[in-house]
Amino acid sequence: MSTKDNFRRTYPAIAIVLLFILCLAPAIMEWISGADSVLSVFSDIPTLINLGNSVLFSSLCILVSVILGLPGAYIMAKYRFPLKGFFRWVLTFLMLIPVSVLALSTRFLLQKTGLDSINPLIPIGIVLVMSNTPLVIYFVGSRWIFLDDNCESCARSLGTKSAKVFFSITTPRMRSEIAFSASLAFIRCFSDIASFKILGNGSETVNTCTFIYNLWQSGNHNAAQALSLAPFVITYIALMVMFLDSWKDISREKRAVVAKSFMSKLFTAIYLLIAFAIFLSPFVIFAINILSGSTMSSISNLFGSMKADGTRGLLYSAIISVSAALICTLLSKRLSFAIARNGFPTTLAFLPLTFGAAVLGMGFSLIGKLLPFVNPLILAILATVARFIPVSVLVLLSAILGIPEDFSNVSRTLGFSARYSFRSIDSVLLRPSFFESFFVVAFLSFGEFGTPAFLKGNTVPTQLVALLESGDSTGACIMATILLLVSIVFYSVAYGLHKKGTSNA
Repeated sequence: MSTKDNFRRTYPAIAIVLLFILCLAPAIMEWISGADSVLSVFSDIPTLINLGNSVLFSSLCILVSVILGLPGAYIMAKYRFPLKGFFRWVLTFLMLIPVSVLALSTRFLLQKTGLDSINPLIPIGIVLVMSNTPLVIYFVGSRWIFLDDNCESCARSLGTKSAKVFFSITTPRMRSEIAFSASLAFIRCFSDIASFKILGNGSETVNTCTFIYNLWQSGNHNAAQALSLAPFVITYIALMVMFLDSWKDISREKRAVVAKSFMSKLFTAIYLLIAFAIFLSPFVIFAINILSGSTMSSISNLFGSMKADGTRGLLYSAIISVSAALICTLLSKRLSFAIARNGFPTTLAFLPLTFGAAVLGMGFSLIGKLLPFVNPLILAILATVARFIPVSVLVLLSAILGIPEDFSNVSRTLGFSARYSFRSIDSVLLRPSFFESFFVVAFLSFGEFGTPAFLKGNTVPTQLVALLESGDSTGACIMATILLLVSIVFYSVAYGLHKKGTSNA
């Protein structure tokens, strides 16, 4: 017994300590150093208006995402149709695709159609909705498939209208899943910087996080550090909403049925065609822009030598993404084990979501100034690890919870230690999910804009924005195409590993 308890206490201890150091130390440092500016920043009326508008705009984007996502969740959960696995892959990829890719393709589409003079908030909102609607579909649909339809069927047989059945019976039963996906989408929208940088057209249309970034780049560090406290508090509240309700136990899976009526078939076809068009549009738009521009000269300028901006950006992104994915997955394995087996609070593992790129980027930048002998690349890797620990936990936790404890119990009954049982049984069963977590984090960190921008790192996304601001649209398209192709490769491998892990469960 002591062996088992000691292992359960000590195994996740390193990850828990490092989680708090990586997240809290940079944030506390910047809030303390910017404390003198707190009163002046939060007594500034335009700043407070910007903060309120950012919350309102993000909330509106989430409302639209939930409204558009619920039908898609129903389609994916309740219908079976040809190429369903492919469309599930498309929707999940849209959820994870770098926002800079969607924003840049939207910008070029607006220019081609002559609509680039419209209010920047409209295309920014469209990009955020495109990015977060699949998130609602994924989280709500993946749980909706297990929902027993008997209650709804009985209500409809008694003459209750379908709309009332949905809002009075189905929606309350899915409250936890809807709250989780909406809260996560709110954090993504509120913390966004890339879409505002790309689609803002150099205007004053910024959200709070982009405003913090602009303050930091302009040299007003104290104001930026003080203002970063507000996004943390707001996103922390959104994180708490995720866990207001525990995820309810849902009855065994119901078989998907073929859509029978013509209208349901038509609606499903339109919905899936729109999803496929959104998925395909970046490829088409980037290809047209690259072919119509001075492609060869842009490629020569970007990748002509090892010291060229494009080459350095690729190398920098590759080193950060691979290193961060490895470290993040190792730490998250311990955190997920602590949550699944020891009752470690899930909310603490998701704590990095509340800090966002602004807080973590500034915090590690301050650490770099205090420790000038530390290579900035190391700080970029640590900041990326802190950013994507929750993603890795999401991947690994569901896999750990799906492993029956009977295997380990039998192993310990036979005299093997808890450590041996975990390494020889649980870790073997976790192997596909472990590699899946690695590739998902590598995929996301390769397209991360926020933290490298604060750390002045020359990554692919930051180089993309720099090229766009300098007027080299063809070069920006080339960098975005590379980012898109690398993302496809990483995500395809992760998706294949996910299917393998599911089949082995």
